[in-house]
Amino acid sequence: MCFTSTPRGARLARRLVSHRLDQWGYVYDSAANETLTLIAAELAANAVRHGHVPGRDFHLRLTETSASSASR
Repeated sequence: MCFTSTPRGARLARRLVSHRLDQWGYVYDSAANETLTLIAAELAANAVRHGHVPGRDFHLRLTETSASSASR
């Protein structure tokens, strides 16, 4: 998903990550959801703060993999 390089864009990216993880079965108050949401929030904030170029957006991609393929 594409977000504007603004604090609002970073906030929306964080909310999207948490929501998508919940849809994938990692409920909002689970350790996995909280940890991954925090990581995404930090990366989005860094993209806005240090990579901001007027007129340019940042992209966020989440990929769900099965446990068997993640252990390879």
